[in-house]
Amino acid sequence: MSTNSSVKSCAQLPKWGININQIFTINTLFSKIAVSLAVAIGSFACQNDNLVNPANPGQVANQATNNIIPDKLPKYVLIKDGPQTVSYYPDGRLKRVIYGADVPGNTNERTDYTYEGTQSVKATAVYNNKTYNEETFTLDAYGRCYQYREYVYPDGGVTKQKYVYNSSYTYDNQGRLKTWTSFAPTLTLQYEYSYTVDGDLSKVVRYNGDAADEEITFAYKLAEAPALLPDSYPLNAQLNFKWWGLLKDTYLGVFGTASTHLVKRVIRKNLITNQVEQDNKFTYTMNANGYVSNRTSVDVLTGVVRDSKAYEYVSADTPPTF
Repeated sequence: MSTNSSVKSCAQLPKWGININQIFTINTLFSKIAVSLAVAIGSFACQNDNLVNPANPGQVANQATNNIIPDKLPKYVLIKDGPQTVSYYPDGRLKRVIYGADVPGNTNERTDYTYEGTQSVKATAVYNNKTYNEETFTLDAYGRCYQYREYVYPDGGVTKQKYVYNSSYTYDNQGRLKTWTSFAPTLTLQYEYSYTVDGDLSKVVRYNGDAADEEITFAYKLAEAPALLPDSYPLNAQLNFKWWGLLKDTYLGVFGTASTHLVKRVIRKNLITNQVEQDNKFTYTMNANGYVSNRTSVDVLTGVVRDSKAYEYVSADTPPTF
């Protein structure tokens, strides 16, 4: 769990199909859709038809690996993320995330993942057996997402609307997410990512046009907890990223190399008003295998516990495939 949201990619990215970096407690698919509509990245209707190609794709073609079709599974895979239940294809790729009551056979609210070779992944949101939105992640030769598009079905799966969200991604020479740009007819938002010497995400700055208007900083050492905590499961990074609206998918590992340590504090600051708008600290409980079994978030501004989330894992040799 190295930092929302938001959300999963080169050497350190999980290669079994789960994602980088709010752990949103999403009890219904409708709330998932509502959140995705609210987050800043890609939150503006986009009709830009230009596909943004990854930088220098020819340079990586001869050493490309399909990072969503695993060549070596990790020791364990996540099956429970709070109320969410996660399942996989037999080869280890992410298959389905179920929201709501954990009842055998309950697939009423879910996201299904399908793959088109090594070129793209499609995530389809279903509620009451009706499709409400469809997300397409187009991948470069390293299996990293460089183009994101979201389509909606306002009538529950009958009419597919032209994509309403359109984003592009770039990566640095170490395979880490560098920029995320959201296009719209009259507005372009860009997020720029920077990292610590340890390779962990340290700061994200949002630009509205040419002006920086928001900054999110990440801390891995605190005065009361100075030791770095290794992150044995890189998905954690993207879980936190998703929470802060910095990724489009919580579980799909296609957003570059993940951070390697657990984040302990995240601060969101409005650069226009110079006011801190969110400030959260995180504490973790580890299981015997070094994986996070519980993560608690406290709102520093109010002293209130925001959430406490439990995680469950199973052997990667026998992942659930329902």
